[in-house]
Amino acid sequence: MLTLQAMIGTEIIAFVPIFHKTQLQPLKLHNVEAGGIWAESQTIEEPILKRIGLTAIPKSAVFFLPFSQIVCILGSLDVPYISDEAVR
Repeated sequence: MLTLQAMIGTEIIAFVPIFHKTQLQPLKLHNVEAGGIWAESQTIEEPILKRIGLTAIPKSAVFFLPFSQIVCILGSLDVPYISDEAVR
């Protein structure tokens, strides 16, 4: 069974409306706690840096995202995917 714990250190995709109302966000999952996840995301970090007037920081930011703010999380399995259109 796939778990968030098993996906630590991997790239995931999540829908987090507080950061963008319509787009999925690519995230690197760093840790999982009872209330949410710790993740890194350049697509989330860049607008925050612009708001505070920075173009670079010495270390990447890691964000805590509470489960209550995450609509869905997409992971991946090590099996190929073939769309219905490709099979037709």
